[in-house]
Amino acid sequence: MRSNLKKTTVILIIFLSAVPLYSQKAIDPKKTSERGVEFGQQKRYDEALKEFDDAIKAYNTSSSKTYHNKGWVFELKGDIPKAIACYEEALKRNPEQIPTLERAGYLYFRTGRFEEAVTAGENVIRLEPKNTEVIKWLPEAYAMRLKKQRDSLIEKQEEEKKAKEEKITVPAGEEKKEAEPPPRYIYASMDFMIRTAYYFKDSDNDKGFHYMTTPGYYTNVPEMLRLNITPSKLIEFDLEAGRPYLGALSPNLIIHTEKIEAIFHLGKYSLGIGGMGNHYRSSFAYADDKKRTLHDFKTGFIFGFDDEEVAILFKLYPRSLPHDSDGSSGRTLDVDYMLIDYRYKVDKLLNFYSWISVRDYYYFDHEAKISNYWGVYELGLGVSLGRYRNIGRYISYLSVSLDYTERFYMRDLNNDKPYNFANGQGWFGANADKWFEGNPFSGYRAPGHVVSFKMEEGIGKNFFLYQKLMIEMVDRREDHDEYCLTLGLGALY
Repeated sequence: MRSNLKKTTVILIIFLSAVPLYSQKAIDPKKTSERGVEFGQQKRYDEALKEFDDAIKAYNTSSSKTYHNKGWVFELKGDIPKAIACYEEALKRNPEQIPTLERAGYLYFRTGRFEEAVTAGENVIRLEPKNTEVIKWLPEAYAMRLKKQRDSLIEKQEEEKKAKEEKITVPAGEEKKEAEPPPRYIYASMDFMIRTAYYFKDSDNDKGFHYMTTPGYYTNVPEMLRLNITPSKLIEFDLEAGRPYLGALSPNLIIHTEKIEAIFHLGKYSLGIGGMGNHYRSSFAYADDKKRTLHDFKTGFIFGFDDEEVAILFKLYPRSLPHDSDGSSGRTLDVDYMLIDYRYKVDKLLNFYSWISVRDYYYFDHEAKISNYWGVYELGLGVSLGRYRNIGRYISYLSVSLDYTERFYMRDLNNDKPYNFANGQGWFGANADKWFEGNPFSGYRAPGHVVSFKMEEGIGKNFFLYQKLMIEMVDRREDHDEYCLTLGLGALY
């Protein structure tokens, strides 16, 4: 109660101190100007200039008092903004008019303009060190100015912290936008596959489950290393090497493959060139059952398109570069590869994707002019859903993918027209010679129906694990299905 009464008393005393300024007898500006004119006519120039200066000073002093009195009336009416405006006009004409500095400073203090209040109060103390009016509010104005500066600094620090955490930029006049992620320089992954077959027909294996080995250079399981290096936004280099998995019905077609590609980015489009090698080391491809080692190398072409919603990738390694013809000798391996990959990006979390791939493997015996052919064609459709961190081009924090693949197996053995077009080898097994015999696709063997489920989890800042479970159900005329588990580790910097 006493505290409120004390505050009320102080405010009342301050308000009552707001008094008008009454003009006292002083220099008459009009008469002073007239004397200046007379001195000028008498060529008494210095005296004339002094009279004019005195007249200007008198005019300013008079108008300054008038503006002060006008501000005082607005203050009595409670119109504080207009009162402040009048006091400011008065100070423009007479910056050292102490009563006006007192009232302007006090109103600045009342309206929260503490920086201006302190400036006005300090000017009063400078002009009149023993002034008792500004002392009533100036100490609190100092304290409030300091508090406001501290609050402003804290608010600025919080905004900077929030902007740093969310990685946002706030251009002037624009809404906040997500900052571009930093460039990704290296992406690498390595995985291995465990194959298990279920035999439902009599074959070389008993009926039931059996572990499947897959001969390779380094291990007897399918394995694949992938490496991407992006030194700038304009170019990237891809490496893929290992023992690929070619499906349940493919024999030991190759023991190793590698692709090295350079891709140039031109805005949304990309063009690239690559080299592919495939290596055979086995005895099943030829009639003499002799173990041989064969190599095949190809040049390929790459085209891509990528924007905010759609990404398309096309790769082609044709067997026509070079082409195994009747001019070749001995036994040779010829491989081609094609990929069309399409991805629709709903947002950063949800993607739909599909692909078509073609792999053809030709084994020529040029002395006997006979060839054997195996092919693996795929048509797939899938969806992925996940959460991602904003690192590089995004790294998966937790994502899942589910896809379905229709796999088509081709096979045409002991073909005595190895150098003819549409002879049952390649091109989905089309055979022009047997078109009217009721077997136009003599190279087609059997389908496989594949369902796969993949999970990917981030570890720390730059590493991730992934697992993929795949089930392939083949045509019942074949002898086994397969259940495969892929385990992989990746890193991104």
